[in-house]
Amino acid sequence: MKKRAKSKNKSASVEKRVNKNAPIAVKILSILGYIFSILFLIIGILSLIVSIGLAKSNEPVILPADFPSEFVDLFTNHLVPFLVGMGIAFIISGIIGIVISRGLWKGKNWARIVVIVFSLIGIVSNIMGLFAKDFSSIIPLIIDIVIAWYLLANKEVQKHFGE
Repeated sequence: MKKRAKSKNKSASVEKRVNKNAPIAVKILSILGYIFSILFLIIGILSLIVSIGLAKSNEPVILPADFPSEFVDLFTNHLVPFLVGMGIAFIISGIIGIVISRGLWKGKNWARIVVIVFSLIGIVSNIMGLFAKDFSSIIPLIIDIVIAWYLLANKEVQKHFGE
């Protein structure tokens, strides 16, 4: 019985030590993930609040005179459901981001793998943007490459995530 208690205490102290010794870039990625996730949650909640306000309002939507006529129906009849859908999507993304950021902070390998997969998807997406002559995707492409390379190749990161 005492051996089990000692092993639990040992694993708890190892976990605390691993978190304190996490590579600084992993901590930065985690903190940035928390920040953006909280922003996503705020945007989602605000979107839901606006949609509720629009749904309760009896005022007609006033559009500028030069507003394209093909979009009038979209704005007058579909704006509330669109805002609700976007609000829910942002809230779900924010929650997922918080879970992933927490996993990175605690050294969970599944979180590292998820971030690598998202970075690889970003790399492919940004390369496609370059082929479409969208040169604003150069900086995100570089960021995604650096993140994927860092989480895949850095020995300190591999040690932190238990590889």
